[in-house]
This record gives sequence, C-alpha cells and structure tokens, in this order.
Amino acid sequence: MTRSRVIVGGVVIGLIAITIWLAVEGTTSIGIAKIVGYQHYGDERGIVVFVGVGALTDIAERTVEADAKTVKVTVHVRRPSGSFPAYLIYLPVAIPLHDGLGDRRVLDQDGVDVKDLGVFGPPFPTPRP
Repeated sequence: MTRSRVIVGGVVIGLIAITIWLAVEGTTSIGIAKIVGYQHYGDERGIVVFVGVGALTDIAERTVEADAKTVKVTVHVRRPSGSFPAYLIYLPVAIPLHDGLGDRRVLDQDGVDVKDLGVFGPPFPTPRP
C-alpha cells in the first residue's frame, strides 16, 4: 500500500465521520427551559429546580451563577426537530450549591425570582402487600 492511498483512506474516513456527526447534531436545537419553581433540601446542600419542557426534550446542561445575595440558574435543553404533541412535562433538575442556599434568592436566566415550593423529599415508597 502506498503512502498516498493511506492518506486518501484517512481523509475519506474522516469525512464520513464528520458527515454522520453533522447529521445527528443538525436534527436538534439548543434552547433554554422555563423554570417554574424550586425546592430546597433540608440540609442546604443544594436545590431542585423544576422546568417545563416539551415531548422528547433532553436536559443538555445547567449553569449556576451565585453571589452573596442571589443564585441565578439557567437550564439548557436540547429539542429535536420536527413536530410533536404539544404537552408540557415538569422535570426536576438537581442544582448542587457550594455554600448552601441560606437566605439567598433564586433567580431564573432572566433575573426573575423563582417561586419557592418548599422542601424537596424523595417519592413515597411503593406499598407492599
């Protein structure tokens, strides 16, 4: 096998990989989820924000900007292209905090206060017969 054949083969494989990656990534869009409320843990180690998302939407990432008075949370979502049923699902998203929540206000991505929904608790266990 000559050196030029190896180079051409590598280029072709690379182009195929890039094409597949672009096809997969091109079918989704990134957006920001609407935060509808939050709950806090009893020990102040973090909060759980609740976001409203549509069908087949995935949580992509979350960002937190904290200072002495506020905690600003942004939740990015990945939405598939196409049309889907128009119903809303509320998902909990855990947000760890380094310094605890304390008396700080929780803000959404636009700087608007987020409603405090109380203390977060795990779901009740399934009753056993």
